[in-house]
Amino acid sequence: MNTQALRLSFVALSLALVSAGCGGNKACCKGGANSPCAEHHAGGEHEGPAAGTFKMMSFVELDAARAASPKNVFVFDANGPERYKSGHIPGAVLVAHDGVKADVLPADKAATLVFYCFNPKCSASHQAAESARALGYTNVYVLPEGIDGWQKAGRATEAGK
Repeated sequence: MNTQALRLSFVALSLALVSAGCGGNKACCKGGANSPCAEHHAGGEHEGPAAGTFKMMSFVELDAARAASPKNVFVFDANGPERYKSGHIPGAVLVAHDGVKADVLPADKAATLVFYCFNPKCSASHQAAESARALGYTNVYVLPEGIDGWQKAGRATEAGK
């Protein structure tokens, strides 16, 4: 597939994601083509809705990080409680997108924190990540594809809790 075809596929995917919603967390969607997460960003850094940039982490990178240092990688779901109950990444902890509290985060400020929400359009993960950075955490990532991408990739989820 040539570069032009890849770009067209990327645009089509982005447009499809714009209409996909945010997994029950209505406050996380900015909507529209100018949304901070309206485009899908594969890796690298991504402008968050609060300020600055966030490091991105792919599913494969998350798997590798968990395998290399299972006690130092923490995953946080910034979707609403109903979405979390219906299925979340195994081991993920539910957090409020609009103000992560220190009591749900690890004591080690250098621990790897990975935040996700519903899909690339959703900005809840960016808001939660910004809260963690404001609390002094230095190794903060966003999983841009979110739970929607996780499930579409055929990955297992946990329900309940």
